[in-house]
Amino acid sequence: MEAFLETRANGENPCDPQEIPDYWVVAKLKPQALPIAEASVQRLGCRSLVPQHQASWRTRFGWRDGLRQLFPGYMFVGIPFGSPLPNGLRYARGISGLLGDGSDNPWFVQRKVMDELLERLDEHGVLRAS
Repeated sequence: MEAFLETRANGENPCDPQEIPDYWVVAKLKPQALPIAEASVQRLGCRSLVPQHQASWRTRFGWRDGLRQLFPGYMFVGIPFGSPLPNGLRYARGISGLLGDGSDNPWFVQRKVMDELLERLDEHGVLRAS
């Protein structure tokens, strides 16, 4: 899975404020469809962000440590500056819909909230311990 905050091959960090999308929406994912949804979003020219965190969980074989999604079943979709919401986004493969008011109007995540979340993520999209 490609992280939103990965470093490019030339060493440039895409977390530059000019490159952070202008606005964000939240997409609800179909079960087990994260890789498909990320590819669909990228084909539409948008950015995807799936924050993760280090976690421990119990299985029938004992305790496991690893990365888990911070918001399971959801993905943030960044819309590029000056672009309208892509028509096919709510019907893209792997996405079951966008969070909104139910009448085809998605809710937008406040820029301040996304800025604070992005500040707390490392270059792989994993939440840093406070």
